[in-house]
Amino acid sequence: MPGNNQDPWGRKQDGPPDLIALLKRVFNSPKGGGSSGGTDPKQLKLLWIIPVIFIVLWFLVGFYIVNPQEQAVVTRFGKYTYTTGPGMHWIPPIMDSRTVVNVQNTRILRYDASMLTIDTDVDTKLSSKSLPGVAIADTSASSDDEGAKDISIVEAYITVNYRISNPRNFMFNTADPIETLNQATSSALRQEVGHMELESVLSNQRELLRQKVAKQIRKIMSAYSTGIDVVDVTIQKTETPEEVRPAFLDVIKAQGEKNAYINLANAYAAKQYQL
Repeated sequence: MPGNNQDPWGRKQDGPPDLIALLKRVFNSPKGGGSSGGTDPKQLKLLWIIPVIFIVLWFLVGFYIVNPQEQAVVTRFGKYTYTTGPGMHWIPPIMDSRTVVNVQNTRILRYDASMLTIDTDVDTKLSSKSLPGVAIADTSASSDDEGAKDISIVEAYITVNYRISNPRNFMFNTADPIETLNQATSSALRQEVGHMELESVLSNQRELLRQKVAKQIRKIMSAYSTGIDVVDVTIQKTETPEEVRPAFLDVIKAQGEKNAYINLANAYAAKQYQL
């Protein structure tokens, strides 16, 4: 029998548990050892259950479900491994991780800015030079070019509808694909507006402008392989700044009066010719 100051495993009752000594006794004791100096079978069973539970939990955590409208990008220690589609899948936790992306959801990017365009009824050539980030018409014509006039400012508000069509490219090809889309939208809009007359931008050619901007954005995003699919582009509004709007309305009014007088003159000339 052990002494009064020892428990059945040979430990002093008044001291801290000796885990190392316990493990040595567990693995060195013979099977079924229940005699003095042996290990309690319940204690031995508990020591084996703990790692088994840990392994089971580790295995179960690795399961995940991908919905029909989603794809999952699997990485191993941060490096791309593969992409999975809809259904139930398993990855080894800790080693691998997953990022689930909805590839059918349509997202919206809004962009608005003030930019330069050709003034109404101006026939000038466009220069390849521009201010940083701004498409601008070249109005530095010689004094002989009587048709050359100043450029105008227009404010444009558009929305870009897009989907993440390739999650792998979206995550790894560019540092910030959404910012890339924003820059592509800015570049395309300024380029196309800078090549159009103000009146066209504000009224009768907005649909053409929308089509050209959408085409330019798709071209840029495809070149960078961002994994973003531009579904549609909508021009919400185009207008002149509040400060110059009255002057622009006066120009439009004068243009209308000019066209009316020209039509009257042509009608009078045609009548005189018939006489």
